[in-house]
Amino acid sequence: MCRLVRNFIRSVAPSLDRLSFALMCASGLLLAACASPRATPGSAGLKPPTRGTTATHAFVAPDNLPSYRLDTARHLYGQNRERIYAGVMPHYLRAVGVLEMDVDAQGQVESLRWLRAPTHAPDVMAEIERLVRQAAPYPAPASSALQGGSARVIETWLWDQSGRFQLRTLSEGQGESVTPMPTTQLAGQAPRPGTGGVDGGTIAWQPVRVHVVAADGR
Repeated sequence: MCRLVRNFIRSVAPSLDRLSFALMCASGLLLAACASPRATPGSAGLKPPTRGTTATHAFVAPDNLPSYRLDTARHLYGQNRERIYAGVMPHYLRAVGVLEMDVDAQGQVESLRWLRAPTHAPDVMAEIERLVRQAAPYPAPASSALQGGSARVIETWLWDQSGRFQLRTLSEGQGESVTPMPTTQLAGQAPRPGTGGVDGGTIAWQPVRVHVVAADGR
């Protein structure tokens, strides 16, 4: 743009007086200034985004090592064999709680914190805390699992109506939410030959299996 303006001025300069020439130079400078990109406020120092990089805001759970969580879960099961729910748990439970536990280098419980407290069942909360503290000492955590002198373990407790429980780490799962319904009912059948028929007042009944279809089509 500036080169075109300069070439035009040079071509017409011999035929113009000084005043006209000055005005033309000023207009040329003004046009060149308008054509230049303007810096917007706050754009100084900003760098274009680098291709292939993405900003992440993932939150890392404070649980140290899954292997040590497995060790503590097995230890709790071993200390409470008679309280473990055997098999697949029902869909509806008395309580579900998430408890965070700090264990020192000797396997002793330093502190307990509820991340998801089943406040509707305070008796279950108190019993879980009692079981956790009673099971100490736990297996000593490896040095790589220690942060600030303790290992942090997060466990989910699944508590049944019977007072038995499973830990999510070792859980056998939960059943479906569909309520079981009877699958057999009596259905009227047409009279069979030799039974008297309708005239004889006899109607034969035979069990028939009926498949109950749930709302989801299963």
